[in-house]
Amino acid sequence: MLPTPQLELWSSYVELDQNGLQDEALETLRAFLDSLGTLGEEAQDAWALRHAEAIVDGGVAAPVRVPLFLEVVFPALVRGVTRDAPGCARWTAGLLHVVREREERLQLPEGARTEIQLLRKALILDPSDGASRTHLVEELSSAMEYATHEAPSMMLWDQGPVTTQQQCDELLAELAELEHHMKIAGITEVRDGKLADLAEFCRFHLTAYRAFLGTRQEK
Repeated sequence: MLPTPQLELWSSYVELDQNGLQDEALETLRAFLDSLGTLGEEAQDAWALRHAEAIVDGGVAAPVRVPLFLEVVFPALVRGVTRDAPGCARWTAGLLHVVREREERLQLPEGARTEIQLLRKALILDPSDGASRTHLVEELSSAMEYATHEAPSMMLWDQGPVTTQQQCDELLAELAELEHHMKIAGITEVRDGKLADLAEFCRFHLTAYRAFLGTRQEK
């Protein structure tokens, strides 16, 4: 629980934001952040992690403005992920969209800078974390849909076309990972689509495209 001065500022900010008074809300948020900074890192982190947990796990529709996230919430999450604190990898994955195009995401440990990497880490730390497993199935299925949405003319890798058999192998490995977590979680549908159908589609086209690349390399 925040001390009274900070709690009053936060409550005022939330009320102003909900009422659409943006200028006043941002001014109050600035005052809250300045006041929160006087409490020290441990107290700031404790509040920030509770806030992240409430949003990601609790579904609380709390405002996540960029100044709040960059100055308080994200640094706390980075420290939590770095020390393998329970829940932090999952919460960071759920909020990473705020810094997706920003260099601040590089503050995260190497190998934990994407939603998929963070959710893998969460499951390594706690294999019983069903929320992270469900989220990972959603992220992997989205990645598979993206990789194959130009099929059969091409497969996609990151921001460009697949050009090597090794890239096909890595995508097929992600597909196998998706099926592994689908089975454990008992998830059969995502975004109103059957995952088994998606897996079959991806396997067929990735395997065929891998063979095509091999034939082209032999010429």
